[in-house]
Amino acid sequence: ETLQRIVEEIVSRLHRRAQRPATLSVTQLRDADGAALFCQHASLRILLVDLPLLGQLADAETDDAAARNIHDALAFGIRVPLSLHRRLPVSYAQ
Repeated sequence: ETLQRIVEEIVSRLHRRAQRPATLSVTQLRDADGAALFCQHASLRILLVDLPLLGQLADAETDDAAARNIHDALAFGIRVPLSLHRRLPVSYAQ
């Protein structure tokens, strides 16, 4: 009976986690405790990602706390959709 209650509690927490995506700005992500976020949310939506952060993600750099948290989230299997900043410069390769 105790084991059954433990299993039910775990299933309940996992279900709540799956139903609660987090939406954060880049600044909030930099200040966030990654481990706590990953335990509570199955998806992290990051708003207004800028070009420097995209470059760090593409180059697998983890100097910036936001980039490090995104890389860690992906390593944990967490979905991380990114919303790009409207004024992100666009360049075309020729």
